[in-house]
Amino acid sequence: MPHTANPFDLFWYANRGNSHEQGRALGLLEKDLSKNADDLMTQVCKACLLIQTSQDWEAVDHRQRAIAVALDMIRESRPAVSRQIRRRIEFAVGISLAQLPPTVRLDDVSSGILRHLLSSGNLEADFTPSQRLETHVAFSAVCLAEGEAEDASVAFVAAKELGLEQAVAAFEDYQFLRSAHHGQED
Repeated sequence: MPHTANPFDLFWYANRGNSHEQGRALGLLEKDLSKNADDLMTQVCKACLLIQTSQDWEAVDHRQRAIAVALDMIRESRPAVSRQIRRRIEFAVGISLAQLPPTVRLDDVSSGILRHLLSSGNLEADFTPSQRLETHVAFSAVCLAEGEAEDASVAFVAAKELGLEQAVAAFEDYQFLRSAHHGQED
């Protein structure tokens, strides 16, 4: 777990981690919110981790509340929010929604957020190579789920250019998460 007060760094670390690391990150974010309840980035990161950690897909209340909070943050236009913060919000929400099972039917929302992030031209400035790769991979996964094979292929090629092995592993992770959750409901 990174020793940082930056909620986005905590989110990024926990995003690819196990449930224990995600739980610790949620605890740290909750502690930060107890000191500053108005911190937008901390609110978003907490909501996004709640989306990812809601393992009981039948009990949807926590997940739905988290998704509603996260999407409200994206839709709000706050002039005081910097471009970098907005991009990080889009990244966290898009990546988290991309991990949900297809039965939740938020692929079009996730792909729209990620498409906007990729087309904005700000990935190079605001994100690490691993985060750029993850954005392309998540976009590819949701495009594929929506039947947009051409867009999925273009995004996956872009991800492979950032690291072939990591892109393949991340894509398989997304496919596994989605199929595992989908399989539980069959």
